Amino acid sequence: MEIIKFVITKNFIFPLVFLGILLLIKPPFHIALIIFLQSAVPPITAIPIVTKRLEGNSSVTNQFIVSSYLMLLLSIPVMFSLFARFFNVI
Repeated sequence: MEIIKFVITKNFIFPLVFLGILLLIKPPFHIALIIFLQSAVPPITAIPIVTKRLEGNSSVTNQFIVSSYLMLLLSIPVMFSLFARFFNVI
């Protein structure tokens, strides 16, 4: 259940929040695209290393990352179609 919460938050809620912020500040397209892309991609793969060094459970961290990457197949097209509705693609 925690993995589902993480994936929904990271892959859907974060990009939607950043899309709202971008709509408020209206930066140029290339800046908006970079910011939105950063909000939509899964977490970095170095997190399990940091987790292991801090004596955490790196296998659970790996499960979160793999789940987020698998959901990426659905979330990226959905989020970028929303992005394209509000920002004119050059």
